[in-house]
Order: sequence, then C-alpha cells, then structure tokens
Amino acid sequence: MAQALKTLAQSAHGVAASASDPAAAHAMLDSARDVMEGSAVLIPEAKQALIVPGDAESQQRLAQVTVTLRAPPAL
Repeated sequence: MAQALKTLAQSAHGVAASASDPAAAHAMLDSARDVMEGSAVLIPEAKQALIVPGDAESQQRLAQVTVTLRAPPAL
C-alpha cells in the first residue's frame, strides 16, 4: 500500500509538471492529496478492524471513515 501511495504521489507530480493548465494541475494535485490523506486515516482503522474483527466499535469507526472518504469535497 505504501508503495502504491508513493507511486501516486510521483505520478501526480509528473502530470502536474507537464500540464499546460495550471488550474487543472492544481486540482489534480488536490485530488491526489485527498486520496493520500484519506488513506492515512483509513489504513489504521482497517488494521484495527482486522485485529479485532468482532469489535463493534472498530467496525463502526471503519464504516464512518469510509463514509467520510466517499463524501464529495466541500466547495
């Protein structure tokens, strides 16, 4: 997972550097940052849910994180 996020970051920077539209490059970098920040929250919650699969609180936190990550960004 860490390698995939590193690849995402490198790819996002490469695409942004070659984009002719600065606004599009900025939007794409914002989206990549959102994915990475969301992953930083999701991964520990998923690990905890796997460690204690019957723990309702862990499952509820994981569900809440996934709902939050699916929500469209505020404009």
